[in-house]
Amino acid sequence: MTIYIIKIVWFFLPMGFANMAPIFVKKINILNIPIDFNKKIVGEPILGADKTIRGLLSATISGGAILLL
Repeated sequence: MTIYIIKIVWFFLPMGFANMAPIFVKKINILNIPIDFNKKIVGEPILGADKTIRGLLSATISGGAILLL
């Protein structure tokens, strides 16, 4: 039973790190550009105001790094 819990945690570990990565790089102002490039539909941003290229890259890199471990 314990081995299954360890496998489940190991499976979800990269996703957890990828989800936390944008919070840790929030102070870095490099690539602080919205993913949708400020395009709007009916006056609202397409993906929301807080979705940036910085967050996308940091999540992808950290999730990939943990996956490779």
